[in-house]
Amino acid sequence: MGKEMFLNRYAAIVRKLEKGGATYNQIEHYLLNVVDIDDRPTTSYSIRTFQRDVKDIEKLFNITILNERKGDKRYYIADKPEDDNNMQSQKLLESYQIINAINKYPDFEKYVFLEQRQPNGIQHFYYLLQAIQNKKIIVFEHYNYKNAKTTQRKVCPLALKESKKRWYLLAIDTKDNKQKTFGLDRMFYIEALKQSFKNINKVNVKAFYNDAYGVIVPQEKAIEKVVIKCSKLQADYLKSFPLHHSQLITATNDTNVIFNFQIYVTYDFVEELLSYGQAIEVLEPLSLRNKMKEILTNALKQY
Repeated sequence: MGKEMFLNRYAAIVRKLEKGGATYNQIEHYLLNVVDIDDRPTTSYSIRTFQRDVKDIEKLFNITILNERKGDKRYYIADKPEDDNNMQSQKLLESYQIINAINKYPDFEKYVFLEQRQPNGIQHFYYLLQAIQNKKIIVFEHYNYKNAKTTQRKVCPLALKESKKRWYLLAIDTKDNKQKTFGLDRMFYIEALKQSFKNINKVNVKAFYNDAYGVIVPQEKAIEKVVIKCSKLQADYLKSFPLHHSQLITATNDTNVIFNFQIYVTYDFVEELLSYGQAIEVLEPLSLRNKMKEILTNALKQY
């Protein structure tokens, strides 16, 4: 049975320990008699299996489970700084738990409504995650929307990144040794080779995307200061769900709020700004302000 079949159990263990420390016996009882999951152990749950699960949980979700070693030897989730990696790991686990709950209890669809529009390629997610963790070179066919051509790629997979509900693979292309991004919806016939890769850990994926919005990271362009103005009402939404980690309020009055960003001005970022319509106004840089004006003017001509 592949590890993807144990995700329900991993999530159940995390839920149990999120409520407080628990001994191995308490966790075993919880999995065997309390929680309702598809991959629940039937008759026993050995300490060796639990220890393997603990390792897999840390590898998959970056959640470390420790043992007190004294007293009743309770297991607990180790506290970690609220950095982006941990937040993304928690987000991934929470998303899985939600989807699992809805699949497990059909009545939920009366009360919980998910976006019906789902991207292609999600079925590749776990297979690619395993290849990344095991540092296995993969080959696949990739379709390019711009030139309408399909090419075969051989890459060293580094990370998976989500942007606007689409998933992308960041990898080193063995053909030219360059970092590239591939949409999972355009990847087909994926195969992990026996051949492993090494010395790729020097690539800092978090730093690679740090100053970008979405998945486009320009090689030539410099980071720019972007200034936008919006109403106080719209500002509340931006405060609760920032566009970028560099988002900073620099001025406010009775009607408007000014936000600053330090970011690459890419296609992804421009598209996001355009999605706000008249709710925001770009003040700086002038090149971006003019680009927004040009795009909106051309769009208006179509109506």
